[in-house]
Amino acid sequence: MRAVVVYVSRRTAMAKLHLSAFDVFYAAVYGDRWPKLRAALCEPVRHVALVNPFCASPAAVLEDLGAKPFALPECTTHTYELSDVAAKWPQPQADAESGLLNMYLLDAASLVPAILLQAEAGHRVYDMCSAPGGKCLAIAFMLFANLLKQPSANSLRVPPSASASDASGRPQVAHSLAEDAADDLKRADQPSLPIASDASKVSTPADAADSDDETDDDEELTPEALLARTLIVANDASQARRVRLQHVLRDYLPETCRDRVQTSCQDASLPKWSSAHRVSYDRILVDAPCSSDRHVLHDPVEFEQWQPGRSKNMAQRQYALLGNAIKAAKSKARIVYSTCSLSPLENDDVIDKYLRKKVPAVKVVRIRFSIGESTRHGWHVLPDTCGWGPIYCAVLEKL
Repeated sequence: MRAVVVYVSRRTAMAKLHLSAFDVFYAAVYGDRWPKLRAALCEPVRHVALVNPFCASPAAVLEDLGAKPFALPECTTHTYELSDVAAKWPQPQADAESGLLNMYLLDAASLVPAILLQAEAGHRVYDMCSAPGGKCLAIAFMLFANLLKQPSANSLRVPPSASASDASGRPQVAHSLAEDAADDLKRADQPSLPIASDASKVSTPADAADSDDETDDDEELTPEALLARTLIVANDASQARRVRLQHVLRDYLPETCRDRVQTSCQDASLPKWSSAHRVSYDRILVDAPCSSDRHVLHDPVEFEQWQPGRSKNMAQRQYALLGNAIKAAKSKARIVYSTCSLSPLENDDVIDKYLRKKVPAVKVVRIRFSIGESTRHGWHVLPDTCGWGPIYCAVLEKL
């Protein structure tokens, strides 16, 4: 019994030591704001429900739960929150008509990267660190819902820099939202395999690059032609996480959409990755593995393993991912870099480091959002001001 007491005491002492190091590290970053921010990070994570546009009357189901439209100006009423902030969402249910799950639950701050990506019909999109699949799922909603003429499609009001529907009547893509905070599992470099029901229908990165010459005028394309040109590549370096990603896509997307989604299992931080994906994509999301500080505060095991050098180590991998993403982007392509980290080392400093490199050249796109605050190069949503987050985003355009 005495040995057990000594063990517990030692474990408690270790936790206090790490707590002190954690607080010292972030108090230096956030100053007098840190106690309030830390308290907000320790609160239970809140969720909104992203409605599946491919289910019959999905909004009605959520209203029956006492949910209300989520008041985020960039979103329409197809994202919902519970009226009682202390209440918990039920598990997603299969739609009686389609068999697809009716909603996807996420922290509202995680909607921001998907909104800022501004993916459109006909784009080739690469989701670099995709598993478990929330952001990829929302991108698919964005690209496919209106093309498949689903009247209940989730949509969002696009920032002013994004294109809107034009007088020609060409379908405007419904812009959906998404998320899933990536954890920091090691990712193995494994071969790519399609999830489409007919692999011959799935374009390769080379096909995507070659398709630039097909047409420069999307206005003349039919919805069917736009669908045929649209491709999402959802990548993760872990085979186990990739399997989970495939399950999410199959649970939420109809087969017509899954024919235009390809999964891969590659370590996108490696030099050999960029040589196989050069100048291939219109939109790239780099939702980089990060120190996941809120998760650390809620997980005693992770908390005990935390060290001040963790952010610096993460930043090295994040920089490699961002650099490869820029190499793989077409001219004028948009790259969204995001993390759920509190540390500037993993956020603005990664962008700073790349801007000093200058090749391939990019420019920072200044952004604003209805929740969060501006940073040197991007936007940071933190829970002490709005109850959501943390999520950091920066938007780059390749020159």
